[in-house]
Amino acid sequence: MNILQISYHTAPFGSVGQFDSGGLNVYVQQISKHLSQNHNVTVVTGEKAESFKNQNLEFCSLNLFEISLAIKPDIQ
Repeated sequence: MNILQISYHTAPFGSVGQFDSGGLNVYVQQISKHLSQNHNVTVVTGEKAESFKNQNLEFCSLNLFEISLAIKPDIQ
């Protein structure tokens, strides 16, 4: 089975306590590792992180929250 897991706001494979990572990150990380033992799992996040592929587990960072994306020029 192919499984897509979305962790929109934070990167689940980051260090706990760094940036926004915490309990939900640990939950997403552990469940995706467990599911990847018997299934193909792809985890996607919007936070900037290092993408990787390890056997049946693939992690993709879309890096959606760059500060330059949030800055809008003044319209006069």
